[in-house]
Amino acid sequence: MSYSTEIEIIKRKILTLISKKMFEGSLREDIRDIAEKITPDEAQPFRCCVYHDREITNDRIKILLNLDHEEYKNVSWLNTYKDFIEGNVDDLPPLSVLGEACNGCPQQRYYVTEACQHCLAHPCALNCPKDAITIENERAKIDEDDCVECGLCVKNCPFNAIIHVNRPCEDACPVEAIETDEEGIAQIDYDLCILCGRCLAGCPFGAIVEKSDMMSVIKDLKQGEKLTALLAPSIVAQFSVKATVPELTTALKEIGFDKVYELASYAEKTAGKEAGELEENVGTLLSSCCPSWVYYVEKIVPEFKENISETASPMRAAGQDKKSGEKLVFIGPCISKKQEAETSEIDYVLTYEELASMLAAKEVDVSSCEETAPDVAGDYRGWLFAKSGGLTESIQNFLDEPGDFETDKVNGIENNMTSKLKKMVEEADFIEGMACENGCIGGPCTITNPRITKNKLSDFIEEIRAEANS
Repeated sequence: MSYSTEIEIIKRKILTLISKKMFEGSLREDIRDIAEKITPDEAQPFRCCVYHDREITNDRIKILLNLDHEEYKNVSWLNTYKDFIEGNVDDLPPLSVLGEACNGCPQQRYYVTEACQHCLAHPCALNCPKDAITIENERAKIDEDDCVECGLCVKNCPFNAIIHVNRPCEDACPVEAIETDEEGIAQIDYDLCILCGRCLAGCPFGAIVEKSDMMSVIKDLKQGEKLTALLAPSIVAQFSVKATVPELTTALKEIGFDKVYELASYAEKTAGKEAGELEENVGTLLSSCCPSWVYYVEKIVPEFKENISETASPMRAAGQDKKSGEKLVFIGPCISKKQEAETSEIDYVLTYEELASMLAAKEVDVSSCEETAPDVAGDYRGWLFAKSGGLTESIQNFLDEPGDFETDKVNGIENNMTSKLKKMVEEADFIEGMACENGCIGGPCTITNPRITKNKLSDFIEEIRAEANS
């Protein structure tokens, strides 16, 4: 695994350790000690003390068990484990805020730093339209009650002494779905949230966590359930830049999966059906494969809701083909797929982080595995879905006259992009919408840098294309 922040290191340590205990059958006895293993007595605490860090770890574990961390705060670990095993779990939202972990960051404001030189020009004060800046004790001072946050002081200060301070989670959210309570703790407005996961990646305190199916998957594997893994096209290079999909297939079967399907096979069918819709459509067609994009249109610009393609996403299409007695596990980079699964025939959703932790717990090195062909394989047109622009490219392969249609794409949902989208709808026949920059390879729960994935994916697609044409 690759790490980029301390938050990810801690998160993956917890995922790996609790997976290991579950696979070994010792979770019931050891669950109360996991937090201490993550943060031992001699550790340098991230917060006020090791006990606070452990409390947050315990909250994370409860969410991993699909239990409300607030309701189970004073419940014994024995009863907590018992409720999980017996299936007495809670209907958790895909994203939750751990109040104990939230730093209560200051609201948006402009702040004068020590870099202020008390210059004679005073351009900050002179350009303030509300006279909210005064000079006191040889430094500029901003009256927050009068400030309208226009930013002119920042633009005019010759010493860059004024900074714009914002809550990282709020700043990351493209749809203003993050609020605060009376104590300054972050809250998620689920009526606006599109589950893009940017707040998850943006919070530097690890206070936002995602719902997990990982422990339920492990429980089913241990009970001998026949689970089929659905590999999202963005899975290329996620577990090792040298690892192949056939090696990953072997690794998945080693930890207990019965079958492995490349979801690219269903993505190819999705592209063909959307191409047919495009040829028949009178207005502008919006893609339907990215659920966060669909939620964005439905919640933020509902006037374009009727433009969304009726074609099922590749994951939904796989669910429609589900066989009797089969359990389907989608493996991908998304938070929003966890929500989409609840309205489809998909049983579980695992992120790449969760699967990597399961493999680490079982000490399975993907790149060292022998190669096994997946039970269902897809062609290059399906693998194209992993990157921004790939869906459009795939659809064009199915069109009789590709040049007859104007296409555009949303490569990552931006703040306040409503007017931009309206213009795109006026000019394009088809709009590919991807909530994440770079497409699925830039998803919130990926492991590998998107630049690396993009290059490896291109090579992989060319290999498949060459094989198909030979």
